[in-house]
Amino acid sequence: MLSLNSNFGKLYNVHYLNYIMNKKEEKQNFLDVIHPISKVNKTFGQKAADSLTKWSGSWYFITTLILILILWVGLNIFAIEKK
Repeated sequence: MLSLNSNFGKLYNVHYLNYIMNKKEEKQNFLDVIHPISKVNKTFGQKAADSLTKWSGSWYFITTLILILILWVGLNIFAIEKK
């Protein structure tokens, strides 16, 4: 994990400050300012992780998973009692 004292942190802060100073000269809406780190292209793994978290973090997925687990436990209890 990178700390704020790392070279990356220092370099990032300098670039971000320069970016903000340049944007200050132009009149812009606050929502139009794009964070510079969002301009970095994502790797395949990062894109895959983002799409997986969008799907697996949804209430639909969580509810479905809980229902499947309850059904699985119920079937196992039924199978054990039948023996």
